[in-house]
Amino acid sequence: MVQRWCLLLPVLIAATALPAPALAAPTTERISVTKRGIQGNGNSAGVSISANGRYVAFLSEATNLLPRRKRRPRPGDTPVRSFLFAHDRARDRNVFVRRAGSDALVSTAISETGRYLAFPQPISGVNVLDRRRGRVMNAAVAALGWTPFTPRDFFSMSANGRYLAFQAYSSDNRTQVQVRDLRRGRTENVVVSSSGEEGNGERAFGGWFSGDGRFVSFTSDSSNLVPGDAPGSDDSFVRDRGRRLTFRVPGGGSGALLSDDGRYVTYTGTGPPDAYYEYGRPEVYWHDRETGDTRQISSLGGAAAISGDGSVVLFEAARGGSPQRGPDSIDLFLHHVPTGETVRVNVSPRGNVTNEIGGVQSFGMSADGRFVAFSSWSRHHVSGDTNSRHDVFVRGPFEWRDR
Repeated sequence: MVQRWCLLLPVLIAATALPAPALAAPTTERISVTKRGIQGNGNSAGVSISANGRYVAFLSEATNLLPRRKRRPRPGDTPVRSFLFAHDRARDRNVFVRRAGSDALVSTAISETGRYLAFPQPISGVNVLDRRRGRVMNAAVAALGWTPFTPRDFFSMSANGRYLAFQAYSSDNRTQVQVRDLRRGRTENVVVSSSGEEGNGERAFGGWFSGDGRFVSFTSDSSNLVPGDAPGSDDSFVRDRGRRLTFRVPGGGSGALLSDDGRYVTYTGTGPPDAYYEYGRPEVYWHDRETGDTRQISSLGGAAAISGDGSVVLFEAARGGSPQRGPDSIDLFLHHVPTGETVRVNVSPRGNVTNEIGGVQSFGMSADGRFVAFSSWSRHHVSGDTNSRHDVFVRGPFEWRDR
């Protein structure tokens, strides 16, 4: 019996030494096309992707994406330049939702199931559409004494579609982040201390939710939100709306984003100045609020999204480290925190990095970190891209091998 085990042992060792099977390489698909795959005749941007990765919302100026009966405005219709679409990746089709009414392809937000869609409006600011009931509601309803920002400003929606975060301003031009409970019709300021004292700063922006909307992150120059905070500088904070507590993200930074349970945070910090960044180079960090562990993800770039379990970070970076090339130089990267692996998202069909400027304008990531939706004018993401327009793409699935 002992001899048989001795004979089998080398075989077992050899079997365990075999290389793991190769992971499937991610691919890129262009979704701002017609049913027959014809390219859009206008720009498409303002991308968002649902938490489950199935639905992608975007705004488009392309009239050939519309159903034929919708291409001619009806009498009395207000002329618009953009249209709202929802792409169902499971069925591989675009669904025209409605005329958006905004002349800016800025941003959208979509719930996990694709039922709720938030989109900009020129007068009301932000509307939310319940696609199941066909009902549209004015969502950016500011608290008493405040006015919601214009559609060109930031807004976000919780994965369940219940809460909307947006920026508001006062008569003396102070800015605030507010959250609207769409189910109860209530609006609350979130730039407040744990004792309920309103922030004393001049500016606040952001408003990113955890999965269920309990936690919301924001950036503010207020010095009275937590004890010992220095005045005058922008810091990232997390508001626990359930327990009514406010926490400062260690290291300050800006643009903090939250995992589903609010435990993990990614944010943009400030490094040393250099030739391009007089006030400090932007750097990307990841933080565990439970253990206090903080890691630098990138020495250049800005945080863009974090997966639901906090293991994957999406960040943007200017090509060549120069911000002076403008938005057309932005590239996207995914970083896997457990392994430290970083991959570029906007690449050619063969996965190569092209010499062409990146051209990424808007983007989003599914909650599992496997799919990234983005808009870009680069013609090298897919073959046959010849329309010289901003198009919407989805790349994935990204798979990570544990080390």
